[in-house]
Amino acid sequence: REIWKGPHRQDGSFMWYGLPRGADLSVLAATAGSPLRGKPEGLDWIRYCGLLDPDWQWTTITRGKFELLWNQMAEQYGEVLGNEHPDLKRFRELGHRLIIFHGLADPIVPVEGSIAYYERLQTKSSRVADFVRLFLAPGYGHGYSSTGPTPVGEMDAIIRWVEAHEAPDQLKAIQWDPHGKVIGSRLLDRFPGNQN
Repeated sequence: REIWKGPHRQDGSFMWYGLPRGADLSVLAATAGSPLRGKPEGLDWIRYCGLLDPDWQWTTITRGKFELLWNQMAEQYGEVLGNEHPDLKRFRELGHRLIIFHGLADPIVPVEGSIAYYERLQTKSSRVADFVRLFLAPGYGHGYSSTGPTPVGEMDAIIRWVEAHEAPDQLKAIQWDPHGKVIGSRLLDRFPGNQN
């Protein structure tokens, strides 16, 4: 339940979104040692980018230290990796277009972050759908190694959008078996639905 709920501060306030139900959580855990012990995902990011300490041991962290580390890393990397600044006015003025897609079964980057970013864009700019489209892919996990249907044709959609002014309302998603045979496909409607 805590994984699905997402990290919260000791006072119960929100830190970040939890993982979606149905996501393959095995990619987040590894085992090592004898006897086997769990090793949470992201430890190297904390060691080398957050603490700059290759010898840091995750078993020593307390909840309070976790919160401090979270705040430090958000401040340190938020401008580059965060989604708190939804001002794309200059991007729009230059005539650029953006397609965002996110798997609804992503076990590493919670989909609610992309949805929240898109919704914040709407508070900063009218007619966001004129230059940004968000597509959510059911069953799709993280990256192109996902077992769910994979969105395809994003570059073609961007080119048509920029050159022919045909904004995409749908993207196609295809699922292949391990031998490369197509075993399924579906259309993904733009978020928050195919609205004009």
